Amino acid sequence: MEKLKIGEVSKVEVLDYPSVTMEIKEGTLNSEGATIILSNNTDSVLEYGTPYEIEIKKEDEWYKINIEGAFTLPLFHLPPNNKEEIEINFIYLYGRLPKGTYRIIKNFYLPDKNQGITLAKEFNLA
Repeated sequence: MEKLKIGEVSKVEVLDYPSVTMEIKEGTLNSEGATIILSNNTDSVLEYGTPYEIEIKKEDEWYKINIEGAFTLPLFHLPPNNKEEIEINFIYLYGRLPKGTYRIIKNFYLPDKNQGITLAKEFNLA
């Protein structure tokens, strides 16, 4: 198992946005990936791409994990009042994640409202 390259303290600002949520589908989380359920409970189309980040919690602080790699940049649309499942494979960018507390960070955009949204979902690997 490769050792994670832990970087600087995260400066990502995550705000609560109750109309757009991201959950981990039960039974899908492991050291290699997870399936997230994205819910758009707004009256607007939600846009998003493939990029995501994983951060690790150490001593009550979130830290970036340095990676080498790239994402393709397709644009996806989730219609109003809909859900969608997104499979995330950690292996390509992060390798197998060791035991610890992590969070997935993903950015979204509501074009009708000209509003960006950053969501995070915390998870533990034991």
